Amino acid sequence: MMSNYHKVSIEEVYNLVNTIIERQYKADSKEGHSLSANSDKVIRRIFNRIGILDGRNDDILPLISDIAKSTNSTPDSIKGRFYLFAKGIGGRGLKGVCDDIPNCGICDVNQHCRYFSEGPRMRQLPIADRPREKLLYRGERFLSDAELIAIIIRTGSEKRTALHLAQELIRRFGDLRGLANRSAQELSTIKGIGKAKAAQIKAAFEIATRLITRPLTQGIKVSSGEDIYLNYKERFRYAKREFFIAILLDSGNKIIKDVEVSIGSLTQSIVTPREAFTEAIRESAANIIFVHNHPSGSSKPSDEDIAVTKKLKETADIVGIRMLDHIIVSVDSYASFADEGLL
Repeated sequence: MMSNYHKVSIEEVYNLVNTIIERQYKADSKEGHSLSANSDKVIRRIFNRIGILDGRNDDILPLISDIAKSTNSTPDSIKGRFYLFAKGIGGRGLKGVCDDIPNCGICDVNQHCRYFSEGPRMRQLPIADRPREKLLYRGERFLSDAELIAIIIRTGSEKRTALHLAQELIRRFGDLRGLANRSAQELSTIKGIGKAKAAQIKAAFEIATRLITRPLTQGIKVSSGEDIYLNYKERFRYAKREFFIAILLDSGNKIIKDVEVSIGSLTQSIVTPREAFTEAIRESAANIIFVHNHPSGSSKPSDEDIAVTKKLKETADIVGIRMLDHIIVSVDSYASFADEGLL
């Protein structure tokens, strides 16, 4: 019954499970989950994943009885602890560790677990557990973040399914926002996520950003600083550097084009008046609006922002292009130099 590969007893597994329960759920040593009609099936799946049992119909009672005797507990209380390990505590919003989709990243048993060590192929998973089939039959809203990412990266590695890799990405970077904020190089640090998969993930997030960004297309009239903000806040949402943009306008304040003037360091944008107006002069723009982001999250103009804006305004007057505004964009707010009387 015991796999030589794992070299772990059921008692050791039970002790590890208790450690996880107490850490994850803040549950005392006696708290368990109320049992249901499928409790034995759920517990058997845990034992099969670890490698203590090998068949779907193997009897779990001898193992449960052994633990009960060694801990002076009842079989039902032991089952309750394993069931809690699998299902969590719904009333407290605590998800299970070894449920339908196991959270192997927080599980102390994974060092002894066949499921974690070998990783099943996606085709070996029940159809209901396969992300693509789940989306097609139930709808995309029923998928977890990891399942959606698994569909994007499509394939796994030699020892991990796409779902395993996606779960590791979420575990490492926290959530979808954390993923979106990482470069392709950073994503590639996860074993099994090469350049191609990292590119697929970045492309998906870029599509999402473009979908919710209000486009500033040629010929559209700009009426307010809010028009600019609504376009650029999503474009800059996950930016780690400062981007400095020039929006070129005709005499009727209709957009000619926008131009990326410079990309700054992690802490600042470096722009010179010459760079800022080169394209505007080439396109014979009558008016211009400058936009840049603050990755720090604050849209309040810094002393440097005020000094740069003063130089840009002086240059605009010299070259005969009307500078309408300089707008600073953060995730949740913006600052307009024109609205605040700083031009």
